[in-house]
Amino acid sequence: MSGDVYPLRKKVKKPLPQAFQVVANLLSTGHIQEYVPPWDTRREALGLDKKPPLAYTMEDARLDIEKIAKSLGLDRKLMFDFKTKKFRW
Repeated sequence: MSGDVYPLRKKVKKPLPQAFQVVANLLSTGHIQEYVPPWDTRREALGLDKKPPLAYTMEDARLDIEKIAKSLGLDRKLMFDFKTKKFRW
């Protein structure tokens, strides 16, 4: 062997790859896409609520995703901290 370190034990380069950002968004907000505030005015102009009635506005839905992730051990496996909503690398 050439002395290379196993790939999963290498230090993580910053910024995180896009795939990890998607996972972080899903675990922290309950959605893959981050909420974009500029859409608020367009939604209001159409007579809709400012924010969509999803996990962005329902804390219970986000907490359900957090419970599922913790029950599967994803917070430990991915080293994701739900308090700071970031990976601990």
